Amino acid sequence: MIIYNGNDYPLFVDGTGKNDYFPSLYAVIAYEPLIKVVDINEGVESYIYNGANLMWPGVRDITSLGNF
Repeated sequence: MIIYNGNDYPLFVDGTGKNDYFPSLYAVIAYEPLIKVVDINEGVESYIYNGANLMWPGVRDITSLGNF
């Protein structure tokens, strides 16, 4: 595992050493533009918590995603 540190906290983690980085919670909190939100329909979360993938009919609003 490779951890890339910022000034005071870890920013990115490479869990496999294969350059598949993901941001740490510290990075997400420090750089809010990394956070993307999708609003889902009521009742969908129970399926997601049980392991289902989110599918398009379960999505209520994607306007907060902005431009990719």
